[in-house]
Parts: sequence; structure tokens; C-alpha cells
Amino acid sequence: ALAGGTKSDSFDFDYHLMWDHYRDPGYEALARVLHEDLRNLETLGMNGLMSCQVQRVFFPTPLPMAIIAETLWDRNVPLDTIANDVYRASFGTNGDEVRSFLSRVSTLFHPPWLRSEEPLVDPVQRDRLGKIKPLVAGFLPFIEENSGIHDPCRRKSWKLLALFCDYAVRLADYCLALAGGEVEVSESRLTELKHWVFANEPELVSVFDGEIMVSVFDGLIRRLRK
Repeated sequence: ALAGGTKSDSFDFDYHLMWDHYRDPGYEALARVLHEDLRNLETLGMNGLMSCQVQRVFFPTPLPMAIIAETLWDRNVPLDTIANDVYRASFGTNGDEVRSFLSRVSTLFHPPWLRSEEPLVDPVQRDRLGKIKPLVAGFLPFIEENSGIHDPCRRKSWKLLALFCDYAVRLADYCLALAGGEVEVSESRLTELKHWVFANEPELVSVFDGEIMVSVFDGLIRRLRK
């Protein structure tokens, strides 16, 4: 409150979607944190959120942006309600399978490791990352089965998900080199990842900011060199 008992307005200026969504490629771990933080704004005496973020944050799904919109409007809407709506709207009746897949992707990339909250060179993380390529390989036939869906918006979502799978495998290769302490290999694989992102810019331009991605993952190589 202000002097004299006048109540003031306040809000949270925060960065959930500036860098951290790159560190959680599946968005599912980030979704839980974002939803909980927004639900707690009122408890902290704040009336809203100003999100300092990149604008292109829809790869592989629009889940984080939907969480911001829905939860700021009604803090009591459960995360699963928002997520189920997003996945059904994006992928149709197979939305649950997509969410399960992306949840597994989030778990295996392990955002605390990508945030440098844990040692970068880590055999446990290498074991996790080594499971990403077979996970993706097993899911690609399911994407192919749905790629011809009649609805053009959902067909676009499946197409982007296929691109995301390619991205996830390339990112995992880069991360495997980091977790193994292989500086030169990690640099080479990040260069390959950059080239892939920019080669696919026509498809990604409205959903993914490759420039910020590069800055985030360049920083991990600098840390590895120390």
C-alpha cells in the first residue's frame, strides 16, 4: 500500500519464455512452472504478468502462451484442462499421445541440466540423452499416420511436430557431446544445428526464434571451456 493507506497496483515482470523454453524443448516441464507461478501471483499481492519473451514460441506447441492467457484470466483453471484443450485443438483426437511424447522429451532433456544447475559433464545425463533418438524414431510412424489429416490447421501442427523431431535429435546429439565434455564435437554439432534451423527458416519463421536459440546454446559451450 502507498502512504495514507492507498492501495497500489503491481505485476510481475518475468522471463519464462525468453530463454527457458529452449532448455525444455518439449515445453511440458516449463508448463508446470509457468502455471504454478501465475496461480501464485495473487498470493504475492500482484495483479498480473508482463512477460519479457521472444514472440515466436510455438515450436512444438502453443502450450506456454495458452497457459499465460488462460491462467491470467482465471487462476483456478487446472493445467491439464488447458493442456488438453491445446493438444486437442492442435492435433485432434491423438492429442494425448502427443502430450505423452513431449513430456518424455522434456524429461530426457532434463531442464535443470540445460540450465546449468547441475554439472555439465555428466554420465547420467548422457544416459538420458541417449534415449531421445530411439524415442523419436518410435514416434515418427505415428506422425506419418496423421500427417494427412483433413483439417489444415491440425495438418500444420503435425508437420511442425515432424520438424521438431528432427530438431530434437540434432539438439540431443549436441547435448551428448556437452555431457561427455567433448568441446570440439559440441561446437561442430551446434554449427550443424544452426545450419539446420536456418535452412528450415521458411517453415519455422513464425513459430521459432533461431537467433536466441543459438545464443543460449553457445553459452553452454563457453561454460564447457572454462
